[in-house]
Amino acid sequence: MANRILSILTKAYKVLPPAIDMMPRGSRQIAMYDYETKTIFIRPRTHLKSLFHEFYHHLDNMTGGTYDSDDRAGGASSLAWIFAEKLWEEFRGTD
Repeated sequence: MANRILSILTKAYKVLPPAIDMMPRGSRQIAMYDYETKTIFIRPRTHLKSLFHEFYHHLDNMTGGTYDSDDRAGGASSLAWIFAEKLWEEFRGTD
């Protein structure tokens, strides 16, 4: 499912697809994006919002920082989480 969603998103945004892999053993994170390898790491049954969030980092990476996906301020105010929430609402059919 994650690969199919990423395929749709990369076509919509006209960027190369990220690689997708399982989170490294011992990691406490649910999901993450590696800028160097252009890889989204996820756990089994990762919520789609996390996948959308990590895709936003990939989108920012592939466009040279156009989307400002820096999460260091944390919380729901980061643009990557705002993107994830809006996309999740679209998938659920809610406004």
